[in-house]
Amino acid sequence: DKVAYQGAAFSAQSRPELQDNDFDDDTTSTESIPTKESSSIMAPQTPSGSVVGGPTSSTKIQGRAPDTFDGTPSKMDHFLGQLSIYFGSTGETLTGNQKVMIAASYLRGSALDWFQTYLDEWEVNKCANDSEKRQVMTEYSQFRNAIAGVFGDIDRKKNAERKLHHLVQRGKASEYAREFLKWTRQAGWDDDDTNMGLYERGLRPEVQYEVVKGGPYEDLPTLIMHSVRIDNQLYELRQLRQGRRFG
Repeated sequence: DKVAYQGAAFSAQSRPELQDNDFDDDTTSTESIPTKESSSIMAPQTPSGSVVGGPTSSTKIQGRAPDTFDGTPSKMDHFLGQLSIYFGSTGETLTGNQKVMIAASYLRGSALDWFQTYLDEWEVNKCANDSEKRQVMTEYSQFRNAIAGVFGDIDRKKNAERKLHHLVQRGKASEYAREFLKWTRQAGWDDDDTNMGLYERGLRPEVQYEVVKGGPYEDLPTLIMHSVRIDNQLYELRQLRQGRRFG
């Protein structure tokens, strides 16, 4: 019994949570020792009920960094789009100047040469003598407008309209639809009736026939969905016929 008492006393000294407990010759108090059943109750909880340490609403998700931009006009839209996605994914509040500086860090070649004139004056006196340059350096929207005005496709709308009038389905309807939507966006065309008529006109004759027969359609997305489905069905039908011929 004496050995058991000494063992319990030693255990109490080596475990802080047991030092205030009383020991006698027969029993050892376990009131303050966490049990398996109580551990889940004692675990710290977040407001949502999840155990601390798990994913929370404050977890930051960093998007992929934009590609560099060297001034090529055809890459202008993609560069600005990637920047918007990147800034939107950071979860941080950035000042206009911080956004401009981050965007400028991805400039190369002639695009960087263009920005250097703004940067030089900014470093000297924060563009105090040129309000236009100061706006470009402090307001991200002004930076976007300025760089797009220099390196963007000046005749973008006209070129997009020309593409639309000559666009026809040569492969899959899904590929044709992607091209059609790209050029309507760049042309700024948002009238569904006009776009639907133009889209139907560019379809392959066999697809066009089935599409027109199944109409009218509520809007352009619905028309596109049906045209892609019909095109896929016609492709499967051709495959079946070829299989019978050569099977």
